[in-house]
Amino acid sequence: MKNISLAIPTYNSSKFLEELFISFFNGSKDKPFNEIVINDDKSDEKEFKKIISLVNLYSEKYSEINFEINQNNKNLGGFRNKYLTVKKCNNDLIYQIDSDNLIRKSTIKILENSTFDNNFLYIPSNIYLFNKNKYLKRNVNLTRNYGQFPLDNIKKFLLNNPNINQNNLNWALGIGNPIFNKEQYLSNLEEGYESYLNIYSHCSYALVYFWLKANGVLYFDRKHSHNHRIHDKSYWRTGGDQMYNSVYSLRKLILTI
Repeated sequence: MKNISLAIPTYNSSKFLEELFISFFNGSKDKPFNEIVINDDKSDEKEFKKIISLVNLYSEKYSEINFEINQNNKNLGGFRNKYLTVKKCNNDLIYQIDSDNLIRKSTIKILENSTFDNNFLYIPSNIYLFNKNKYLKRNVNLTRNYGQFPLDNIKKFLLNNPNINQNNLNWALGIGNPIFNKEQYLSNLEEGYESYLNIYSHCSYALVYFWLKANGVLYFDRKHSHNHRIHDKSYWRTGGDQMYNSVYSLRKLILTI
């Protein structure tokens, strides 16, 4: 077991959180995380009680892992809640996954066997879509552009590829669920946490913007992936104009860095 924190932001997602726990604890004999930190963005009282019960259940069963759960005094939105979740972690290496997604063995192996550069934000290159029946609908190869991408490379790509689709970096930049160094993350995103412009409705794309603005580097690993849930509140279904307007606004900001 390595000193790695699993950071899980939650909001009214108790039914999804249990499936995430199952994907981790039942999906692999090896457990690379020694800490799981949950920060709740002011869920309904009933929902938060369910989340607490789940955490208590798993913390008793897996006593070798440190579980922490906190709740914001008010709803702060996805970007800020993810920031606070990471801030409350105790390890240097963090894997942040949304509570409605599932961990895959390929990423667990990466965490077990790889070394990580503090200046890199490691982003999934593939995701596996599934619905409420847990049926994996299809693999989405987000990008075939693997490896390191500093700001200049990203800007060049965005200029040459103006359309957002599911088969290139435009979509990969907003997929979230990254691996990173805690202090680098907090430093790079501090400006975003303090200012919180309205265009951050797509918080994963905003993460990429502030990471690049701080001279960080994006890294796309072909084996880094997760199971991405499609549900009624998922961006894949409800993002619509709001999501695309947010993404296009953040694209423009990246090009001005």
